[in-house]
Amino acid sequence: DEAMYHAKKSGRNAVVLCDVVTQAVAPADTVGQAPFIVQLRWKPAFSCGHPAIDQEHQALFELANRLIDSASLQPPQPEAFAAAFNALLSHITTHFSHEEALLRELGSTGLTEHAGLHQTLLAQAWKLQEKSRAEPGSPAAMQAMLKFLATEMVANHVLHADRAIFAALPRQL
Repeated sequence: DEAMYHAKKSGRNAVVLCDVVTQAVAPADTVGQAPFIVQLRWKPAFSCGHPAIDQEHQALFELANRLIDSASLQPPQPEAFAAAFNALLSHITTHFSHEEALLRELGSTGLTEHAGLHQTLLAQAWKLQEKSRAEPGSPAAMQAMLKFLATEMVANHVLHADRAIFAALPRQL
């Protein structure tokens, strides 16, 4: 908004970039609070069609938002970020187990491939967790975790792979 208003004040045909680093620094009275950067919002269109799995996906979004908030704390708090990532990783592990059991019960023909995808995602997450432990508070490690979360977990898995495998099941859900 600041960049837009500045561009409008300077006249037509102007481009003004926002300095996110300056904007993200918290004033003294909000130290320790997370400034708003971005939040994931669950929409009914994201549903895979199974209420229990959709509920777990919504919880994943909430935990992801906690991780995003902890990444933006000023001053940086690596312990808070690690705790948020650990909670998210625990939820993902449990979710994958529930999802595989449900797909097995429903007779999914794509279960083996989907379970392999789960193992790949968990291996990536554990690798990121180890990197973060080796470099506590590293902006690069936190950025890699957030990118993994947004790209691999939310976009590729929840919004693509899970919706596809549940859409292939008979509509007796």
